[in-house]
Amino acid sequence: MKMKMKHNEYNCELLDVTKNNIQNLYIISNKVLPIHYPMEYFYKILPFESYTTTSNKKKVVHGSKNEIFYTKLAAYHGIPIGCIKAKTLFNKNNIIPIGIYIEIIAILGPYRNKRIGRKLLNYVEDECKKSFIHKIYVHVSVNNLPAIKWYQKLGFVESDVLPNMYQLNDGNSCNAIIMVKTL
Repeated sequence: MKMKMKHNEYNCELLDVTKNNIQNLYIISNKVLPIHYPMEYFYKILPFESYTTTSNKKKVVHGSKNEIFYTKLAAYHGIPIGCIKAKTLFNKNNIIPIGIYIEIIAILGPYRNKRIGRKLLNYVEDECKKSFIHKIYVHVSVNNLPAIKWYQKLGFVESDVLPNMYQLNDGNSCNAIIMVKTL
């Protein structure tokens, strides 16, 4: 039985992020978000790997031995159009998981309001349930009212404010709202 799609919904697929497509995560995030993230920020999600490049003898380290990431690319007809990057938060002793923190969720402009963000968020919710984790955290610029309303519509509530959280590309800074969803 095929599910009928709404006219404003895209049937996208979620792809694993690999060393062959991680550049797309970097491009989408930096195109959509008001903050520029260096490529090294994204390499942490790859399986841990250390090697020396042949061209400049520079040692490169991919991945993290201690962190658990949940990252996907959303693709429409094979073209990456969105992404999510989240990681497990642990207690002070770094032993017990207390939640999953969404670091990045980004959808290219022409593909917004097509339920792609919801599909990416559902992926993280499913991973929470598999790991018996009951909270999802995200922080949002206080200036990003559409995102705040979207998260509220999906069950997130405002929890706290982080002053001067974002250093914007124009040199200014702004506060962020921490939002939490309990599953």
